[in-house]
Amino acid sequence: MNSVKKYRVRLISLMLVFCMAFVSGCRGKNDTEPSADLSAIVETDSAEYTYEEMEADLYELEERYGEFIQVSYEGKSHDGRNIYYADIGSSDAEVQIMVNAGIHGREYMTPMYLMAEIEYFLSEAVSDEKLGAKLNDIMIRVVPMINPDGIAMSQGGLDAIRSEDLKQTILDAYEYDRKLESYQSYKDIDTYLKYWKANARGVDLNRNFDIDYWSELDTERGRPSAQKFKGYLPNSENETKSLISLTDELDGLACAVSIHSQGEIIYWDCGQKGEIRAKTVELAVLANKMNGYPLHTSFTAPDASYNDWCVLELGIPSINIETGTDSCPLPIEQFETIWDQNKELLSALVTKYSE
Repeated sequence: MNSVKKYRVRLISLMLVFCMAFVSGCRGKNDTEPSADLSAIVETDSAEYTYEEMEADLYELEERYGEFIQVSYEGKSHDGRNIYYADIGSSDAEVQIMVNAGIHGREYMTPMYLMAEIEYFLSEAVSDEKLGAKLNDIMIRVVPMINPDGIAMSQGGLDAIRSEDLKQTILDAYEYDRKLESYQSYKDIDTYLKYWKANARGVDLNRNFDIDYWSELDTERGRPSAQKFKGYLPNSENETKSLISLTDELDGLACAVSIHSQGEIIYWDCGQKGEIRAKTVELAVLANKMNGYPLHTSFTAPDASYNDWCVLELGIPSINIETGTDSCPLPIEQFETIWDQNKELLSALVTKYSE
């Protein structure tokens, strides 16, 4: 949909919201408010859901559902993009849930799914009084796009990066990676960047979190690369620091869920023992009952992911849900299945942790 048409659709949506709010003000306190006829804010007809679309959609969701959602950002990426988050529910809640997506550049269908999930959940909270009431006692913090630079580059190539210094870092990574056997098929930089996972500094953010033995972790890359370079120091990246800050300030955090692609599998085993292991399995089983994905059964050593950090350093149950079955970037044809499998995620989490 072109930008003019999208603007007109959103303008009509806002006019509808105004009219409904006016009618609501004329009703008695016991009248209910239907919301099903409002047009969708988050568009899911194109696989390339961009940072700019997410930014606009977040503020439009706040405009429509301000009773339940507050939008802000925590820091900026290395190329100057905001790390947005949305708090859904009461800021005074004693129980919080963290859900995030978009930590890898080429996995940009995950922010689109999570943004559509926010909208779906909010519409349910408006129409379902019991669900809406639960948000008085619980808050969900959603970080839909942790790595906006990597996503912008996977979608738009080198021109999507603003900083000339970062562009040179990326070009140096290309020259390094193209000599490796695993990159022999990437003859041109456009194809290479399409499959980029890291941030704009060539650091795989999901290997950058400071767990006890970070320095001992093996890495397949010793310098900036499209993927698997853990960085020169733990917690070195702006995006890592933002997600840590957004997590640390939740003093009643019950669980954390990360959305990735692909494989239709749930990763949960970080080598944890005892009670935290049992709680993590419980969370993984909840996700399995929702989407049908199997739990990963073969233990693999932690690789300094966000989930490893939550479980091993914070003692918080945390899982990684891998969506989709094709190679990333996922084609748009995958979205309907991903949506059908996972659209009840936020409702399931709220129901469980508000008990």
